Amino acid sequence: PYFVFCSAIEQRKNLSIVLEAWKQRIALGGQAPMLVIVGRRTDKSDEILRPLNENASLRKCVIEVERLSNAGLATLFRNARALLSPSWYEGFGLPVAEALSSGTPVIASDIEAHREVGGPFPTYVSPDNCNGWVHAVVQHEVDSEMRRLSLRVGYKPRNWRTYFEEMTSFIEDLSRPASS
Repeated sequence: PYFVFCSAIEQRKNLSIVLEAWKQRIALGGQAPMLVIVGRRTDKSDEILRPLNENASLRKCVIEVERLSNAGLATLFRNARALLSPSWYEGFGLPVAEALSSGTPVIASDIEAHREVGGPFPTYVSPDNCNGWVHAVVQHEVDSEMRRLSLRVGYKPRNWRTYFEEMTSFIEDLSRPASS
């Protein structure tokens, strides 16, 4: 079993909380799942990834993939227990939409962008609640298949047409004079 973190490795994406949660999950005992980190490094990545260099147990459970084809990422999503998206803030949250669209459960930070994209389907956790992330991971280790079934039945991704219709309506509402 494995989980996926898919994002550039930068501060606002909050990979640090996931790495700390993984250390705590390992400490719980039993076979800890793998964590696959998919994303490009940035100038701050070495600092963010420092726990991997300092913790041999963590290195045994974490794989970093810098470049992956779209087909490879789709396969990775389809077979993962869940996508982890612990961001402090997002513009849209495309990996969340992609994972949910492929029937992959999502554990996401409880921020507006994730709620907009994911609706009721992700498991939401505060981006600074490490114990919450550990608990969510453990729960997804156990009941991932049940979550997949609910996604296949209920999740409908937003599309560009719907998005632009909503934006057009919003802009039109803003441009209307206020009534007295």
